Amino acid sequence: MEYYSASQLVDNAHYQIDIPLSLPMSVSLEDEKQPVKHPRTSKTTDYANKIPLYKTQNELIAVSKIPSDNPSYIVGQEQRVIENALLQGIAKIFDEQMCSAIRKVIVDGNLRAAVTMVFPVWGGPVDCLISLDICEQDVEQLVMALFNAKVKWAENVLHVVFNEGPTLVIPNSEATLKGVEDIAILKVFGPEIHDAISECPVRRRELADGKRITECVSVILTKNEAIVNLSLGLERGLQIQNKLYA
Repeated sequence: MEYYSASQLVDNAHYQIDIPLSLPMSVSLEDEKQPVKHPRTSKTTDYANKIPLYKTQNELIAVSKIPSDNPSYIVGQEQRVIENALLQGIAKIFDEQMCSAIRKVIVDGNLRAAVTMVFPVWGGPVDCLISLDICEQDVEQLVMALFNAKVKWAENVLHVVFNEGPTLVIPNSEATLKGVEDIAILKVFGPEIHDAISECPVRRRELADGKRITECVSVILTKNEAIVNLSLGLERGLQIQNKLYA
């Protein structure tokens, strides 16, 4: 079995590694010991009322009302962030296995799912991003299902084995795996997420270029957790938001 040391590949602190053609994925590495941080809220209230309009760059779309004083709703200059989905909400989108894999948090005495949605205010290549915090014990199975790769931490070194072949050795780093086939997206995340990814402008460009593997699905790996990022189209992303948080 052939091994590659991250320190032997490049000297930069941040870099992208393209896996050979037989391994349809790529790996990004961050030379950081700290895991990616997602904002957490201290309390949340339920909401189900409607407002008529959500303004985008070129159109107005109806969405669920999330009151401005609700701690789950964060407005910045460049993005709108909604955190901590309802447990009954994730059950509407994901299957039982995926619902179990998503980390749970206590918010104002209530159990919620660590799911974050981000909507850039002024548009860009990604209309909507959804992030799922994955429980440590479910990371290996998820990576195998999405990338056909095995991951294992040995002290502070991450080993990623691709297709029972080459092994990437990543010391003291954070790794991002990208490159997932449609069939894996359907199997792991279900048809609603698959359709929302297909609507994403990034995925549309990939399909126009004849790419069957999408980078709209990525998994950030650290020693204690994994974070799944999914790039979605705006319209279906808003529909998913309504189910997760309302």
